[in-house]
Amino acid sequence: MAGNREMEVLGRYVATELLLELGRYVATELWLELGRYVATELWLELGCYVATERNMCSFSA
Repeated sequence: MAGNREMEVLGRYVATELLLELGRYVATELWLELGRYVATELWLELGCYVATERNMCSFSA
């Protein structure tokens, strides 16, 4: 009986560790994707702003 209890405890430990690792991986992947999206959106917005400002300056010059 002690063997079954030890396996149960070990199983919980392994399951917990796997869930924590999976959670870290998913969180990291989501953070990286979010970071890429935000960086891309900011880059696009900055590019539009710079292009717009340059066009406005060229017309007024």
